[in-house]
Order: sequence, then structure tokens, then C-alpha cells
Amino acid sequence: MGRNYLKGLAVTLLGVLILSPDALLLEMAHMDAAGTVFWRGFLFLIGMLIYSKLSGMKSISLSRLVSAAGVCGVLAIAMTFVTFPIALVYTSAANTLIIASCTPMFSAMISSRLFGVPIPRITKWVIFSCICGVVIIMGNSVDTGNLFGDLIALGYALSMAVVVSILNHESGRSMGREMFMVGAVVAMLGAAPFIDSTVLQVLDLGLYFPYGLLLFPVAMLLIKEGASRLGAPEVGLILLLEALFGPLWVWVVLNDSPSMVTLTVGSLYTVLLPCIRCAQWRWAVVDRKLLKGNTSLLLVRF
Repeated sequence: MGRNYLKGLAVTLLGVLILSPDALLLEMAHMDAAGTVFWRGFLFLIGMLIYSKLSGMKSISLSRLVSAAGVCGVLAIAMTFVTFPIALVYTSAANTLIIASCTPMFSAMISSRLFGVPIPRITKWVIFSCICGVVIIMGNSVDTGNLFGDLIALGYALSMAVVVSILNHESGRSMGREMFMVGAVVAMLGAAPFIDSTVLQVLDLGLYFPYGLLLFPVAMLLIKEGASRLGAPEVGLILLLEALFGPLWVWVVLNDSPSMVTLTVGSLYTVLLPCIRCAQWRWAVVDRKLLKGNTSLLLVRF
């Protein structure tokens, strides 16, 4: 393994570990959903501006977003800022994160429909398995009263899948930072009219204030940096750790244990998705060697 690869691995792991307490700290914040959406977006925006300045990044160029893909990406990111905190209000952190872990599969489906990207055969089976898992979780939520929250979590996963698809398709334009920052502003503007005046105190965020201002933007930047050094399968594997560690934080700190159905589906995802990702990665490497750089046939095997 090269030095660049190991650095990407370490950076991505660190980013996911920093990101994993996000759901816990949001649940500990004493705010309503609209207040949480507003302040989470505000802290993320300020944090990104600070780190962009300190790290010497190129100046922000909103002209990169002047396209259909840019506008759709901004709206999708705004939806992720809105739906994630709301989902945590109406369903468990475990349900939210496990449904969110299906994002890569939904992204493959959206990329196929919008951009004509072929879906490998094995990925079609994974998508089918993920949909079945989501249906099982939602079926259980009908009895527990968490169905609305699960639907919001599904909206988060689909919105993030749109973001991933657009960023992959428009990778040459380097507009990810601008999309996330403008998306945060749109989410703030959408939430502002619904904020109750009694929750405008930043102190109500508790521990989420330093996390949202300093660590949350850092986690996103670390994952973005790691993704530039690793392949998509490796990044997808590491991101699955959030679905494992996120509910664990909530379970340990708040004693909010997931239901047996959610635990079972989550365990299957934790085993199934990494195995399939590893298989895709292994065969892709083998096929590249066999084809001597001709990657146009890499998807045939699956």
C-alpha cells in the first residue's frame, strides 16, 4: 500500500469517527427541530468559512453553481440539513442511521436513471436487499409510532444520494464546497420562520455548539480529502462505520437501545454491504490487470 493510500485511509477513518457522535449531540440539544436545523446550518457555514480561510483554500466561486446540476445539488443538500435533525425527533437514531447507510445504493440507482450510469448486477441485488431492509424497519415502526420519522430518514438518504450522484457526475467542476455552504444557507432560511423565539439561545445547543462549529466541518473536510486519495469502494466501507458507531453512542450515553428488528437489519447491513464492497473492489482490481487499463468492461462481471 502506498503512502498516499494509507494517508487517505487514516484521514477518512478520522473523519467518520468525528462524525459519529453527530446524532447523539443533536438528541442532547434542547431545541425544537426548526431551531436545530437553523443553528446546525449556521455553525456548519461559519466553521467552513473559518477553515477555508485558515487552510488557504481557493476563494468561493458561486458561479460554479450556475447550472441545473448545481441548483439541484444545493436544494438536495438543503434537504439533508433539514431532514436529518427532524428524523431524529420522530424516530430513533439507529433507524435514521441504518436507513441513511443505504445512500450509496440509492445513489447508484439515481445515477443510472439521471446520467445513464450502468448498475452492476451485484449492485442491483444489494439495492433490492436495502429496500427490503427499509421496508422491514418501517413495517416495525407502524407499531412503534416511528413511521413518520423513518420516512423523513428515507428522504434524507435519497437527498444525500442525489448529492453524491451530482458530485460524481460533475467531479471536474469542483463545486462541492460551494454546494454545501449554499445548501446550509437555504436550509437556514427555510427553518428561520418556524423558530420559536424561546429557542434562539445558542446555549440550548449544549455540547453541539463547539461540535457543530469546529468538529462537524472538519469531519466533512477530512472525508472529502480522504475520498480524493481512496477509491469509492473503500470510502463506502469506511462510511458504513457511522451506522455502527452512531447508534452505539446513543445507546451508551442515553440508554436508548434500538429495537430488535432494527438491530437485526443493521447487523445484516454491517455484514452484507462490506462483503459485497470488498468483492466489487477485488474483482475490479483483477479485471483492471486482465484488461491492462481498458476499464470499459469492468462492469460486465457483475
